Amino acid sequence: MNDFDACISTCDVEDVPFKDCNFPWCNRKEGFDRIYCKLDRIMSNVQWFLEFPNMEAEFLAPGIFYHWPSFLSLQKKFNAGPKSFKFHFFQLNHPDYSVLLQKVWSQRIQGIL
Repeated sequence: MNDFDACISTCDVEDVPFKDCNFPWCNRKEGFDRIYCKLDRIMSNVQWFLEFPNMEAEFLAPGIFYHWPSFLSLQKKFNAGPKSFKFHFFQLNHPDYSVLLQKVWSQRIQGIL
């Protein structure tokens, strides 16, 4: 296991978040001899975590094999455009509202169009 840990550290990868199945491997024995563990995993590097922040691993039903098939869902960030401005009318009741509004609107702002 030390070699595996060293490899993971050298490659700078980590487990992709997963849903449902905590132990996607079973030795298929019966009763107290049955063992479940997390041998199977989907791993990613930092670049993939940044590119696909919503990615998720899913381990499917095992079927006839010891190892469970896995599915990686890659969902890119959805950019719906700039957020709309929201104004709350209760802000008008603040005692410094008029003074602050006048100060902010009188400032010269320089930018690129």
